Amino acid sequence: MIEKMNGKVMIESVDLFELAEKYGTPLYCYSKQTIKDRIKMIYHTMEEIADFHLGFALKANNNIHLINLLVKNGCMIDIVNHNEYILAREGGTPADKIVVNGNGASREFLETMIAEGVYSINIDSYEEYKIVRNIVEKLDDKERLPNFMLRVNPDVNPNTHPYISTGLKENKFGIQMDVARKILSTDKGLITGLHTHIGSNIFDISPFKEAFAKLLELKKDFSQLKAVNIGGGWGIDYHKEGTDFDTETFRKEIVPLLKEMDCRIMMEIGRFIMGPSGILLSKVLYKKETEFKTFVVCDANMANMIRPALYDAYHHIQPLHTKPVEEKITADVVGGLCETGDRLAKNREIEDVSKGDLIAIHDAGAYGYSMASNYNAESKPAEVLIYKDSHRLIRKRETVQDLLKKMKI
Repeated sequence: MIEKMNGKVMIESVDLFELAEKYGTPLYCYSKQTIKDRIKMIYHTMEEIADFHLGFALKANNNIHLINLLVKNGCMIDIVNHNEYILAREGGTPADKIVVNGNGASREFLETMIAEGVYSINIDSYEEYKIVRNIVEKLDDKERLPNFMLRVNPDVNPNTHPYISTGLKENKFGIQMDVARKILSTDKGLITGLHTHIGSNIFDISPFKEAFAKLLELKKDFSQLKAVNIGGGWGIDYHKEGTDFDTETFRKEIVPLLKEMDCRIMMEIGRFIMGPSGILLSKVLYKKETEFKTFVVCDANMANMIRPALYDAYHHIQPLHTKPVEEKITADVVGGLCETGDRLAKNREIEDVSKGDLIAIHDAGAYGYSMASNYNAESKPAEVLIYKDSHRLIRKRETVQDLLKKMKI
């Protein structure tokens, strides 16, 4: 996404040094063109499915300006709570383009979503199913009900980080297959579809094939099922090794299985769209050298980007030099917070840097800002959307006054 042209370092046609000067660092920067291109890739992969609907998982990035862009480019929005619902609506999402997900829905939340007329609600447990049925039974008007879909747990290993695995029987998500069959056998028309999501950042096609085959078997036994939501989970090339998710293999091996379901197919993708569309821009404060290790201390930290500290996640880090730098160093890239775990990279070989240099933390568009915190009273970064040769601020940088407002009561 970043290119060097005429002595400048650019996203699309915008100079990153100018952005850092105007808005300060750390700064989240998003490419509108990359977002649009990633959406097109998904639609191309799924084009043989006549009734296909793409959803964006709002947990990946909840900025209302990005939501608006996603909706205008053919996305529904997947939410997990009432706050996300409000953000989705503020971003221009019609209620009937919203999918409700998650495994902690209260009765009040479910009542509200049913009344609002959302497109569908993915029911995560037998206990939740009983609540939904009770709500519906008490309604006078049953004409505008959402599509109610059972989230089934196929007990499939997605071969990803255990924190983002969601389709194994020991995970908290979904209904076991035998319980789903019991529900469907006595349901009397409430449930009209199935949903599953086996995990995130998956590269191996075989877990998808295994999970969707189980869904197909279940669907064939219950004619009332008219839609299947296959979740998301497509991985991205964090290591910059040319190993982005193999959409062509998915197209060849998985799409025929989905076509066999002979119904509406829905998908919830977050990381694959938004991850590669954003970077976290940061400034080097200084290079700290000890007898044992070199530290590149920058103004981004685990409060701004927690994934490396939380998951030991890898993000490619690129020093933004306008001229070639031959010398390389091996260093921990760290922030200034009071945690040894406050690091963005460990023992990473990068081009040598000096105080004041800019670095880009790649693939930060998903689960970057949305997981940011105020630890050590850190202010959350600003966000900027770039398109061609223009840019605009889409979220102001927090100040300490913003933090104090909540406490001065």
